[in-house]
Amino acid sequence: MTSGFQHARRRLLIGAIACVVAATQTSLAEVVAVPVSVQADLMVKVAGYDRNLPTRASGRVHVGLVVKPGNADSARVVTQMRSVLGEVRMIAGLPHDEAQIEFADAASLANACRAQGIGVLYVGPGLGEQIEEIRRALETVNVLSVAAMAEDVPRGIVLGFGLNAGKPRLLINLPQAKKQRVAIRPEVVSLMTVFE
Repeated sequence: MTSGFQHARRRLLIGAIACVVAATQTSLAEVVAVPVSVQADLMVKVAGYDRNLPTRASGRVHVGLVVKPGNADSARVVTQMRSVLGEVRMIAGLPHDEAQIEFADAASLANACRAQGIGVLYVGPGLGEQIEEIRRALETVNVLSVAAMAEDVPRGIVLGFGLNAGKPRLLINLPQAKKQRVAIRPEVVSLMTVFE
């Protein structure tokens, strides 16, 4: 009788631990505030107002989608973005393609942007700890960087999306935009939340 009681107690304890682990994993998941389909639509529209994109693209817009290896949220969001962009006919009046880039380090990411002629770089979730490093590495790269996570914009990604009273809001890091030679038309910038 005692062993049955101990067995039941052990199962109850294991169940409780499993619940705590599941709750912790859920709380650690990065939540994208603005749906990916809306992010894609806004990203495409803003890219059309980047005066330097046609030169950067050289006839075709190459979009890099940065994923953090081993991060399920990052993989899910980047896969969704790739799928949505696959339905978009043109970006800034130009054909486009998408390539997934697995993040190894910021220097490798900057080199990939140069080597592949990336014109727009979408940074998926899960890279918060590396954003400062990414910002520094991209300072000499001519690319429109776009953040899945709103908090990455003030830390160094050029464009992002937040919510204001439940509505999507465009965010821009102007100093970083200048360093990366992104020139969004002033009338569009005036509609954004600007980080100086």
